[in-house]
Amino acid sequence: MRIHAKWMTALAKGFARLLAVMAMIGIPLHAQAASDIVLIDYGDPAYTVYAGLPGERTDEVKAKIGNQPAELVNFQEFSDNRGKYIGEKIVVDEYPGLRAEEGIVALVQKYPNTPFGITWNGGIAFTRMDYEFARRQFALYSKNPEAYRRERNANPAADPVNPMGHLKPLLGW
Repeated sequence: MRIHAKWMTALAKGFARLLAVMAMIGIPLHAQAASDIVLIDYGDPAYTVYAGLPGERTDEVKAKIGNQPAELVNFQEFSDNRGKYIGEKIVVDEYPGLRAEEGIVALVQKYPNTPFGITWNGGIAFTRMDYEFARRQFALYSKNPEAYRRERNANPAADPVNPMGHLKPLLGW
């Protein structure tokens, strides 16, 4: 499949912004620490990104996110209010019953310092290709929801943001 230049530009900007926010607040992608707090990045309408961080980073992270479309919440609040922080970000749930909200909470807890996204359609994004797919699908849906529904590939094996594609290997679900 040929990817248009505008999609690549949009993807690069979005992914670069995510990495820049993580770098700005000093989130190492490899280190393990407790997920006492959760950084939530609302910067793209196609997905919301979550990363668990150690509690001792609270003041530093709050100062660095400033006026970014992001917030920092206590992990327990995040877990207890997953409908607010995760469920409300889902425009159309194309994966009912696959436990995406619960999965995001479990992933953030199990894999500190690792960003995971909930997509506009209830999928889970983990790789750059997942985020790209979510952006393309959201653009199609935003342009014409009926055409999107008619053309959407419902094959779970070919769907990179199907929650089970990540929850099964990463959590054993």
